[in-house]
Amino acid sequence: MKHYRYSVEGMLLSEDKCTIDEYDEYIKRIDDGQSIWIPTHWWLLPFTNPFYSWVLAGTGLVTLMLADKYAKSNGDTNAVDFSDANPST
Repeated sequence: MKHYRYSVEGMLLSEDKCTIDEYDEYIKRIDDGQSIWIPTHWWLLPFTNPFYSWVLAGTGLVTLMLADKYAKSNGDTNAVDFSDANPST
């Protein structure tokens, strides 16, 4: 198993080989409840936390629904009709 250490800027600081026992001991040592913020571009945030993914999905859904409503009000015949979710067969 390999252990990689990076700086906050993303530079590789070291690459070590370790056994499972060494890795478990390392995790126990550093798992003291501390967290740090690593600067991330805004468009990558949905990959960092499920909360951001749900916010993005909800925003996209609302945007599509508003765009469709606007298209219908302007007489667009290609607008999707979501009002009949269960059409009779």
